[in-house]
Amino acid sequence: MFFYAFFSTVSFALDPQKKISHYILDQWTTRDGLPTNTLNHVYQSKDGFIWASTYSGLIRFDGAEFKIFDKKNLPYLTNSSMSSLYQTKDDSLWIGTHGSGLIVQKNHNFNAYTSITTKDNFPNYAIETIININNSLWIGTRGNGIMLYKDGLFTPFKGIPEINSISINEFQYRENGASSTVWIGTEGKGLFSYQNEIIEKYNVENGLLSNDVVTGLLLDQSNTLWVGTINGVNCIRNGNSELIKELEGITINDILEDKEGSIWFATSAGLYRRNPLTKKYEVLNTENGLPHNNVMHISTDREGNLWLAMYRAGLICLKDGNFVNYTVQQGLASVSVSSIAEIEKNTYWVGSDAGIINTITNQNIGVHALKKTLSTDRLRSIFKDREGNTWVGSYTGILRISADGSEKVFTTADGLTDNQVRIITQAKNGNIWVGTRGGGLNEYISSEQKWTSFTKENGLTSNFIMGIEPTKDGNLVVSTNDAGVNIINLKTRKVSKIYTQTEGLPSNLAFSARYDSKNILWICANSGLVAIAPTNTNKVNIFSLSNGFPVDAVYSIHEDNNNDLWLSSSQGVIRIDRNSVTEYFEGKRKKIKTEIFDRSDGMKEEECTGAVPFLKDSQGRMWFPTIGGISMINPTKISKNLLPPPVYILNMAVDSTDYPFPSLKKEKIVIEAGTKRIVFHFTGLSLVSPSNMHFKYRLKGFDDDWIEVTNERDARYTGLLPKKYTFEVIAANNDGVWSDRIASVTFRIKPFFYQTAYFWIALVILFLILVWLAYRYQVGRIKRQNIKLEEMVKQRTAEINHQKQEIESQRDRIEKQRQAISESYQQIHKVGEIGQKITAKLQTDTLAQTIYQNILTLMSVESFGIGIYKKKQKKIVFKNYIEHGELLPVHSDSITQTNYLSVESFTQRKAILINDVNDYFAKNTEKEYIDIGKISQSLIYVPLVINEKTVGVLTVQSFQKNAYTKEDVVILEALAAYISIAQSNAKSYEIIQEKNRNITDSIRYALTIQQAVLPTPEEMNQLFDDYFVIFKPKDIVSGDFYWTVNYKGKTFVAIVDCTGHGVPGGFMSMIGNALLNEIVTIQRIFSPAAILEKLHQDVRAALQQDKAKNDDGMDISILCLDKTEEGNKITFAGAKQAIYYAENNKIIKLKGDRMSIGGRRSKRKEDTFTETTIILQDKTMVYMMSDGFQDQADAEGKKIGSNRIIEQFEKIEQFPTTTQKQELELLLEQHQHTAPQRDDITLLGIRL
Repeated sequence: MFFYAFFSTVSFALDPQKKISHYILDQWTTRDGLPTNTLNHVYQSKDGFIWASTYSGLIRFDGAEFKIFDKKNLPYLTNSSMSSLYQTKDDSLWIGTHGSGLIVQKNHNFNAYTSITTKDNFPNYAIETIININNSLWIGTRGNGIMLYKDGLFTPFKGIPEINSISINEFQYRENGASSTVWIGTEGKGLFSYQNEIIEKYNVENGLLSNDVVTGLLLDQSNTLWVGTINGVNCIRNGNSELIKELEGITINDILEDKEGSIWFATSAGLYRRNPLTKKYEVLNTENGLPHNNVMHISTDREGNLWLAMYRAGLICLKDGNFVNYTVQQGLASVSVSSIAEIEKNTYWVGSDAGIINTITNQNIGVHALKKTLSTDRLRSIFKDREGNTWVGSYTGILRISADGSEKVFTTADGLTDNQVRIITQAKNGNIWVGTRGGGLNEYISSEQKWTSFTKENGLTSNFIMGIEPTKDGNLVVSTNDAGVNIINLKTRKVSKIYTQTEGLPSNLAFSARYDSKNILWICANSGLVAIAPTNTNKVNIFSLSNGFPVDAVYSIHEDNNNDLWLSSSQGVIRIDRNSVTEYFEGKRKKIKTEIFDRSDGMKEEECTGAVPFLKDSQGRMWFPTIGGISMINPTKISKNLLPPPVYILNMAVDSTDYPFPSLKKEKIVIEAGTKRIVFHFTGLSLVSPSNMHFKYRLKGFDDDWIEVTNERDARYTGLLPKKYTFEVIAANNDGVWSDRIASVTFRIKPFFYQTAYFWIALVILFLILVWLAYRYQVGRIKRQNIKLEEMVKQRTAEINHQKQEIESQRDRIEKQRQAISESYQQIHKVGEIGQKITAKLQTDTLAQTIYQNILTLMSVESFGIGIYKKKQKKIVFKNYIEHGELLPVHSDSITQTNYLSVESFTQRKAILINDVNDYFAKNTEKEYIDIGKISQSLIYVPLVINEKTVGVLTVQSFQKNAYTKEDVVILEALAAYISIAQSNAKSYEIIQEKNRNITDSIRYALTIQQAVLPTPEEMNQLFDDYFVIFKPKDIVSGDFYWTVNYKGKTFVAIVDCTGHGVPGGFMSMIGNALLNEIVTIQRIFSPAAILEKLHQDVRAALQQDKAKNDDGMDISILCLDKTEEGNKITFAGAKQAIYYAENNKIIKLKGDRMSIGGRRSKRKEDTFTETTIILQDKTMVYMMSDGFQDQADAEGKKIGSNRIIEQFEKIEQFPTTTQKQELELLLEQHQHTAPQRDDITLLGIRL
């Protein structure tokens, strides 16, 4: 059964306290999958999908990919041009077209109402607008008035004759009992109201409209009617009309009211909003962020986002977030911000890379004019001291702006040790401290108005200062570029404590450092966040990517009013939960709890400016300088998206057969036996941040646990056993709220006939029938013998008294006959056993020997032979004639020699029994006896018959007269049936063997070609001093391969897992190997992420995946190894593969991206491959592998799993590589045992 999750009725809206330009704007165009950049209408249906109409078809959007419906998949359309969208209470989505009638979509099934499909011949008018009024569908057409649809019938609306032949552009209606009014906007006739057949007009003539072409209508919550025209907006209240001056002369395309009461206007001059708080109008246009001014239609979704259908600019979504952003579009002097300071409450100064100071006051940006200028572009620090002076630092000195407005410049001429100023602050004693790029620290003693210095000569570890932070006890925490952190005691003016790599820091580069309210020292470094707690014996604790922290490099840190910690980084803003810090230092948890904020939370640009401190203002708000401006967040007002996303399974691909969304809901899916691959395509609908959605899926009947993935919307399964399965998936939005229902689909894979219970039952029944037949045959024979015995007894009864001796003799004979019967019964069983042995032989050379050895146990046989008829030669050929256990030469009987006994038996299909050969040939002089070997005295010939066709003869012969009986003939006839079957099987087996040899030879030749492109041991030895490779193809040719190349001192190594295995996988591996060589050595692309991106493009091009439905591709992990002074620099990128390396007796896993090379993949421009760079020391083990090792199943179907492999790596990483290889192969062998190999296996271990 198919389930899907509906969303709740909770919704949000865009905060009217923010400027319209502060919202996040996402845009999709034809580059992202739209069929055209001009959209007519946009709408979210109740199931959560976004629908948009265009001149090129209807679009369904889930936030990740577009599905297009046009003439190709809706054949009843005369064209693909769509107009208005409207959903009724029964969840039917009605779609108007431009000449193809009316389309309705329900549960993702489409029906059409056209002049052909409707019984009352609904005309194929161009439809402009649709609305449901009192269970009737009102349809506004272009040039043909209004059509009504109710109870399956279409009728023209004739209540207003004046509009019967004009275009209807808009409807507006709100039910209000008997006084409900329908508002009708027309093309050229103005506005009409219709209530209980009473008609009122609003037009230019009566002074109530500015233009008679009505293009938008809204009846807001206060019952005010907003009328949009091609000449602006009229506001109608209580029968009075007011022209909105701010919108005069502008074409209005649509009007909307959101949950907060904001009135939005889609116009030809941009997007306008009437703010419900200020009653003022503001605009978003090309001057402040909108890519095009012509907005065709607007709509809100359940999460409060505003969707814009654009003219020539695609689809746009405006989103609110937790951040307020200030960029060049709002008035900043430069894109990147290098400093910010709070001058007074709600007033801030911003230092830019343009040498200009911007001011931010109540969300408005201005410029602070300087009387004196600094000859530099970058203002590195702005600081306001407690006396009201503002200090501005640059790389050409310091500008002090006094409280009275006077300005003074300080340089080396005034006592500074260096003009390149990076940071300014004020100590507890009131003195100003300045950190420079090369001159250490400078102190301005206000009482003496002079500068002093504190440098390496005074004990400072470096003169390159990155940060200064005063402490509560009056000291300074100084961060340096190359010598760690110094704690300076200002009373003694000495360095009291130093933290460097010697003391345990991950790096000597520290961007900033600060003590928090719990007296924990936090150091922001390029290799991780450091925490030194007094309760933890001042141990250095490092948080980095290697132990689960979101990033390595962090720039600045502050504590908010709830004691949580905030950090700036290159990947967004990070919040650390204070309780988790406490529990960490108490030993109650192994990791601190973090949360990362980025574009999905409202940041215009998530990369914070490097080595620049952010600001915590007097109200507790955090201001983060970024490379795209400033992002501000209030930690006490962070909203969460609590709406659980609905989740759907959109498609189930079974090899080349698709089961799309609608069919999954109602079909009982039964999959044919032999299915190789099943791919489930699913989606979750949270449109705040679709790229940050998470999914969990499992295949009940195969997976033990849920598998969690990030924004990966496909699940692939191969080699499933025949039985019943249920695929289940749930989704979580960007704030981790999981869907409250599970989407699922149940299916059954049919077994082959030989895998069914019916097959085995049939075998048992057949065996029982054979046993029963044998039993009945023997019982019948016994009965016949008993009848004969009874007759004999009767004949002898009269002589009993006179022939006692005869009676005793008769009794002995009866006993012998009974023994003969028993022996015959045993012979039947023996024949069955011999038959099983015969039919098991698939080679003719061993068949005769097997029969001869077993038939000796049943009768006297001195000579034995099987003659097979050769049609082309017209001969019966005795190839394996045996006499006294020795093989005689081949001989043959011509089929034309009808007087031969073998020919007679063959042609007449009869058995021949002769117990005195000399007597027989004396009486039958026309017969001929073939003199082969010693002359026999008794013989039997039996024809070999299969499927009513005689294929040869069987003969047994003895040198004794009267050696055989009719019973022996019956036994041989039974054996002949088995021999015929065995001969047919042997012939078929020879044909199969010959074909297998040909196929195997071809595959082995493919293997030779594949091995030629794999790195040779000599090449591997030149690149790596110590390594091992486990390479086990599932079939002869592998879909896995490993690849290495050394180019300009850089060593590249990759493990690649291509789609499939065997010959198909081998072809893919050849393509992948050739493309990798070309990308690195010819195109000279050295970045692993760029290599994967180029490889993805080249594979799609090589397989023409843009033109054909082709999902083939490959998963890959690739490393670039570069020897540096710091150690082995490793840059890694992966496509659904990870690498592992040893560090401190632990195995660290670096995950690749959840995207494959080739196949179907979203075209969103942010879906690019990423790479990670780490420095590893010599002797470190690095492991790379395909998924074949961890996916290998045992006899019960249980996989090895990545956790068990990591445990094995940790046990063996110190061993020699040869031993490591042996241990891993032993693990694989013990786990696999008798189970077949499931996939190609490749594992590479390198000791750096």
